Amino acid sequence: MVSIYDIARAANVSPSTVSRALQGNTRVGTATTARILAIAHELGYVPSSAARNLSTQRSNTIAVILSSIADPAIGTVVDGIERQAARLGYDILLAISHNQTGREQEIIATARQRRVDGIVLIASQMAARYNQLFDDLHIPTVVISEQELHDNVLVVRADDYASAQLATNHLLDLGHIRIGYLGVHDRPASQKPRVAGYYDALTARGIIPDPELVLIGNRADHLANGYAAAPAFVQRRATAVFCYNDSSAIGLLSGCRHHGITVPEQLSVVGFDDIDMAQYSTPPLTTLRQPRMAIGEAALKTLLLRMQEQSTESLTFPGELIIRKSTAPGPQKPEPKVVKLLG
Repeated sequence: MVSIYDIARAANVSPSTVSRALQGNTRVGTATTARILAIAHELGYVPSSAARNLSTQRSNTIAVILSSIADPAIGTVVDGIERQAARLGYDILLAISHNQTGREQEIIATARQRRVDGIVLIASQMAARYNQLFDDLHIPTVVISEQELHDNVLVVRADDYASAQLATNHLLDLGHIRIGYLGVHDRPASQKPRVAGYYDALTARGIIPDPELVLIGNRADHLANGYAAAPAFVQRRATAVFCYNDSSAIGLLSGCRHHGITVPEQLSVVGFDDIDMAQYSTPPLTTLRQPRMAIGEAALKTLLLRMQEQSTESLTFPGELIIRKSTAPGPQKPEPKVVKLLG
């Protein structure tokens, strides 16, 4: 690779003169600049991105910090960010916090040291605690989260509360009353609005939520949580279950098959996210589709507007109910017997 030192030797000038000429510095004479540019072109010189960034005070790099790579839904969000960034000429610095507050803060500090132009924080469980950090950061930041954050922090989110209501109402419309909720222990920020939507949908129909039908898995593996929960829901006379995400729901379907529980005849199951695997599960999974790719793209666009100091605001995306084969009408109430009195 040709460097400014190669050009300096060929032009018989100092490397600093070459550097100034390539940057268009008027301290270098017109004739000298023209000769240096001609030699650079002849040698096939291409300026490094680092050099360009030094002159513009920009790194053309966006830090994307995510809590985990195990969740397929998060992967789709990152895909949306990366595609939009590539179209606009930005590089992505990707880091994973593994749901650890200290690790997440270390990554944010490292991003600041590397002079990234902006930060996208995905599915952080601790973002609500960072209001002061965001104020002090002085780096444009967008958070993809269900949490309520400082007014100065831009948030792009799916409407988890309304989506959970939509899922629960679908089961209620099918005639189910004993509807369970299968949650996870490691996503409190996003779980809170989903549980609230589930509870409120039941209450709006005059059904008192039964705490026995709310099971929170204690494993980080959401598939395993779902698999283990299958017999418990049936033992507690649930006829339908709304799951925190598709991974939990697909695990629940697998657990039902293992225990001889037929879906949807004995138990209807609804997931959340509509990951690619949902349509290929057995049976194909009814779920709430979240526009994850669009959320990722919107987060990057919103960040760039903030970087350019243009007016922008937080965004919320609605979910869409996708009905497949894992839900069916609930058990019918027996018809009241009519007893005829003789005499």
